Amino acid sequence: MELTDKQLIKIADSIRQQLQLYRIQQYSDLRTLIYNVSFPQGHLEMIRQALDKCSYKNWLAAAKKLTLRAQKTLRDLPHAISQLEHAFQSLDTEIPATRDIYEELKQTQDEFGKLEYDRNENTLSVCTEPIELEDVFLGDFQIQLQLSQLSAMKNNNFLKIIALDAHPAACNDAVTHPHVSDEFLCAGDAVASIQTALTNGRICDVFTDCLGQVVVFP
Repeated sequence: MELTDKQLIKIADSIRQQLQLYRIQQYSDLRTLIYNVSFPQGHLEMIRQALDKCSYKNWLAAAKKLTLRAQKTLRDLPHAISQLEHAFQSLDTEIPATRDIYEELKQTQDEFGKLEYDRNENTLSVCTEPIELEDVFLGDFQIQLQLSQLSAMKNNNFLKIIALDAHPAACNDAVTHPHVSDEFLCAGDAVASIQTALTNGRICDVFTDCLGQVVVFP
């Protein structure tokens, strides 16, 4: 049975609340990233002042050590700046409105035929058709979005890929698919695009991207 409009709106509002909590965490993380950029600059200023004294005192050995410290500090800066720029970019997007998320849920229900919501587990899920890859039958899977994990959104911990008719690897029962281990998706570079879709409220794209990861080999 399809989820009703009332149910979809309630789910959409729950997702939006989780995304708001995630945005608060993003700002908290931003403070640390800014510190990682500003601290080395303060350290370089201290080295500059020490070099002034070395030049005045003709302390060549000390000046050499300070130069090496400055070089090491500079090597660490580009990575810190890159992380900070990425954080700024991720904050450019607005938190989607409940109405927009609702429309995405409707689209997901239409495209996948069935969208299931487990109120007790607070999960949203769709199911795949039975999958066979290179003559290996893997069975069908449930792609599960764990709504309570959206506020943290670390790596892909908000997703579970559950084998409904498990055919695990002979050497490891936890591997039910080349991209799935212990029910977690090993999506590699695709994790970033899935997270971007989720933070923008594009729920249908989240499920579609995950489906793309489980129906093909790398």
